[in-house]
Amino acid sequence: MEGPEGQKLTAGLGILEHFTVRDGLPDMKIESIFEDRRGVLWFGTHDRGVVRYEGNDFKSFSRRDGLAGDGVYSIIEDGSENLWFATNQGLTRYDGVEFVAIDPDEESYGFLWGSCRDHEGSLWFGLERRPGYPPALCRWDGGKLDLVDLVDSVREQGQSIHQIVVDPQGELWCGGDGLYRGAAGAFREVEEFSQLPGQIYNLFAFANGALWVCAEDALYIYDSGVVTKVEEAGAYQIQAVVEGCANVIWATTYEGQLLCFSEDGHSLIREMDATCWKGLCLDQVGRLWIGTYGKGLYCYDTMRIQIFQKFQGLPSSLVTCLSSNGSGDLWVGTKNGLVLYDGDSCRPLQGAGALEQSEVTALLFDNKGCLWIGTMAGQLYAYKANQLELVMTITDPEGITITDLAQDSTGKIWFGFRHGTGFGFYEEEEGVKLFRSETGDAYPSKVGALLVDRQGDVWLGSGSPGSWNGLCRYNGSTFAAVDGVSGSSILSMYEDLDGGLWIGTSEGLIYYDGSYFRNFTQANGLPCEIVTTITQIGDGTLWIGTEGGGICCYDGKVFQVIQIPGDPARNVIHQIYQDSGGRIWFATEGGLIQYSPRQVIPEVAILAVVADRTYTSPLEVQFPTTVGRISFSFAGKSPTELSSYLIYRYRLYGHEQEWQQTNQMQVEYLQLEPGEYTFSVQAVDRDLNYSEAVQVKLGVTEDPRIEALNEALQSGGPAKGEFIGESAALKEVKTQIQEVAWTDFTVLVLGETGTGKGLAARAVHELSNRKNKPFIHVNCGALPRELVDSELFGHERGAFTGAVSRRLGRFELADGGTIFLDEIGDLPLESQTRLLRVLQDRCFERVGGAQTIFIDVRVVAATNRDLVEAVREESFRAELYYRLNVFPIQIPPLRKRREDVALLAAYFVRQFAAHLHQIPPMLSSECLHLLRSYDWPGNVRELEHTLQRAVILAKEGEVKAEHIGVGPGILDTAEDQDAPILTLEEYERRYLARILKHTEGVIHGQRGAAVLLGMKPTTLRSRLERLGLKKSAGITS
Repeated sequence: MEGPEGQKLTAGLGILEHFTVRDGLPDMKIESIFEDRRGVLWFGTHDRGVVRYEGNDFKSFSRRDGLAGDGVYSIIEDGSENLWFATNQGLTRYDGVEFVAIDPDEESYGFLWGSCRDHEGSLWFGLERRPGYPPALCRWDGGKLDLVDLVDSVREQGQSIHQIVVDPQGELWCGGDGLYRGAAGAFREVEEFSQLPGQIYNLFAFANGALWVCAEDALYIYDSGVVTKVEEAGAYQIQAVVEGCANVIWATTYEGQLLCFSEDGHSLIREMDATCWKGLCLDQVGRLWIGTYGKGLYCYDTMRIQIFQKFQGLPSSLVTCLSSNGSGDLWVGTKNGLVLYDGDSCRPLQGAGALEQSEVTALLFDNKGCLWIGTMAGQLYAYKANQLELVMTITDPEGITITDLAQDSTGKIWFGFRHGTGFGFYEEEEGVKLFRSETGDAYPSKVGALLVDRQGDVWLGSGSPGSWNGLCRYNGSTFAAVDGVSGSSILSMYEDLDGGLWIGTSEGLIYYDGSYFRNFTQANGLPCEIVTTITQIGDGTLWIGTEGGGICCYDGKVFQVIQIPGDPARNVIHQIYQDSGGRIWFATEGGLIQYSPRQVIPEVAILAVVADRTYTSPLEVQFPTTVGRISFSFAGKSPTELSSYLIYRYRLYGHEQEWQQTNQMQVEYLQLEPGEYTFSVQAVDRDLNYSEAVQVKLGVTEDPRIEALNEALQSGGPAKGEFIGESAALKEVKTQIQEVAWTDFTVLVLGETGTGKGLAARAVHELSNRKNKPFIHVNCGALPRELVDSELFGHERGAFTGAVSRRLGRFELADGGTIFLDEIGDLPLESQTRLLRVLQDRCFERVGGAQTIFIDVRVVAATNRDLVEAVREESFRAELYYRLNVFPIQIPPLRKRREDVALLAAYFVRQFAAHLHQIPPMLSSECLHLLRSYDWPGNVRELEHTLQRAVILAKEGEVKAEHIGVGPGILDTAEDQDAPILTLEEYERRYLARILKHTEGVIHGQRGAAVLLGMKPTTLRSRLERLGLKKSAGITS
């Protein structure tokens, strides 16, 4: 609609974004641009290969990745979704995984230009000029690459083909040094263009059969054999053309202009300080991508944002307010009057000349279709039937700006004054009534915002907390202050569809449900805490305008920000309005902005979880409680905008119930308790489109290292202590231990059962630099064959039946310390192989796992077997023996150091008497003689057990020969010559039976058998069960 005074409002300015090497481009010269079927953009560069862009970042590929050449002049996609790159050194195909250079059968086709796909699916590529040869194309028919000469004639300098297009009839058109047409190998030159003064840069085929020819000197249209020069475009050297929607053609020129051609002619849209080349592409969401020669890449959004300013038809670029009567027309209040925009033209109001230089500050259509207009000068107008009526004018030296207009159910028009005059209403019968507030009155004199709710109550927000602080409510007869809002200026108010009151202040956003107030600030996602306007659009989303921070959208879950690039004044928002087409309009300090939300779903992925280690793209993670900090890294992408515009909504279920919001791509949690958790995250774009939530499951357990280490340290093994004795043989052992302890050499301790091999291993550890690290004892002979690998090296969850969780092996627990492999000679052959690798490489994998675990462990092994004989019998691997036998220590049997027996006996007697809380008995001379005379096949261990019994039986403070019992007496005393020779197991059984008889069957407690024997009660019970003593010994506890 265009009145007699109408002025054409041209298309608004779109947003022009600029990308350079600072944003990730490898080259500032862009030769070609292509969007594939998945919406991924590809940019061919002059010197640095091709660049892929999926809305997140730029990823470069070059000859090192398989491209034939690094100058990429054309990109096309075949029917199988393979991409083809025409380069300066040949042709390359990309199947989504790898780049493969296509070699022709005969000769090398080097420099390739434009490309197209014909109706049969063949791909055609223009060839650079070849001196002495005719112009030619390369054709890929799906199986091979052929050279197709266009004509027979030859020019000395050769002829290039820069662009190829196919028309609706399937005919190919080739432009470069001349224009050629044809199909299936039969081409001919179009004579009308044979004498052009320069080259043809680009071609564009219309559906009606017409052809645009972008030549060096002009733009031509070729239709049915007729050539027409487009005179109005003659000033432009058009380089690239692309078709938009609604029969619009976009074109770029050598000088950097962006042109738009339509049925009404052409218009200059933008001028860029750059040389534009052949790269031009309109993507699926309406963005125009423009390649330049030396200035990088531009993106012009033709659809999402349109900016209207004074030079496009508005009376002023400072737009203050908006309103509509539901007809589709938009009424726009500006600093210099009021205009009507009907979607096509902008015109001032008929008969409203008085408003031409007035700053309009408020607009309202009442229920009768009358437009009410408030001004900065305190004037209230009514406009109806093309007649403007001045209803009120008030003068005040402080200024009397009308802030808001609202209508109640009785038809009254309410208004507030920002600067000290209070508020009032207009009623047709009574006229204007003013409420003038003085200091101390029940309502504010400076009204920052006014609202009439659905109940008919008038809400007044103070614009000056220094003179009147907060919010009050007027029910038609009385004023009531509303507690909960104080200390800040109230700038806007809005009642939502559910009756909740939203209050915009100079310190953030407040929601009031009638009972409680809730505050929102920048910590919640607001871009700016000065909230100037609030509205709710059709889908229930709240749109919030700020002073300098742009617009914020809130759907009850997240706050998302829309900021208009360019002039900062565009982000000072005065009012927001949604029209019947779903477009959002912003009245700003920098113009009228039209915003069109998009319904394009973003994506998000969890990239890594960092706990006890880094897990890449995991589905499930387990880690111990000792991991004090866990972090999640994620990234979203959207085909419609940069990833920096996305925000993320996340939650760790099991730790928190509410979703959190962040604009970062990493979040952290500290000190999680043991349990099961699920981390979920969504990406949200500026239009509040949510991605699918992705998640990773977490299992937090008590630290298996600490748990297993405690278990290992408490499961027995050699006790701390030192060798007792002064014999030469024992001194040699001590010397060897001291010499090797400070090194990291592997030690092999050899000796009979009971000689103290474990004590030697413990001494090596205690005298080493590892003494403050774990000492892990493993009895290899006691491990079930099928669980040896699991015990030594650990296993992953699910590695075998019964593996319900990850278990750390003994080697992993001993990391940094010493592992003592007792009874190494009993290790199964298959496990010897894995042990050999650990000794060689210091690494292993858990059973069922793929992660290689590196360790720093000192190995001490011990055996009572003859390993040389075992190697000869092939029950022990020779390589393993050589690895273990780096520093052997031979522990002498007790019979070869009899001079140490008396010292050992005295030590054991004192130790056992202390357990019994009695004075240590003396050893009689007959007893000592007997002890020295016996050969002790069980060595020190047998001596220890013999004296335990003797101390219990000793009376009158002396251990006598008869107290020695079945041990040495069966060999050395005459009266026991006929006694049977006992096995070591039988000897142990009888000995434990005597101990239990002495403690009256008590195992636990200070007077129990376990304390007496110096072992854990559970270990003693297992031994009693093995020897068949549990029931017969009269055990009570």
